[in-house]
Amino acid sequence: MTARSWPTPSASTPTRPWPTPCSTCSPDNAAAEGFFGRLKNEMFHNRDWAGTTLDGLKDAIGDWIDWHNTTRIKNTLNGNSPDQHRKTHGLLP
Repeated sequence: MTARSWPTPSASTPTRPWPTPCSTCSPDNAAAEGFFGRLKNEMFHNRDWAGTTLDGLKDAIGDWIDWHNTTRIKNTLNGNSPDQHRKTHGLLP
């Protein structure tokens, strides 16, 4: 295995760190950020978690994710849940 080398900046290279900083990268994690933002807003905040065990928190998160992935109503799916949409298109029995 050979070591990876980065190109050497030339006189025409803009004066910024090489390789380019992450601020210029594609926002590939936008969907994940949106998902976890919804999870925090809809499931975590405005609840009293006092006395909840770690297992209880894990169960609550798992239940919310299951609801999010199967039964929530989506406007982009014409008011159907993801499961209803999948059944309509023959993707679920």
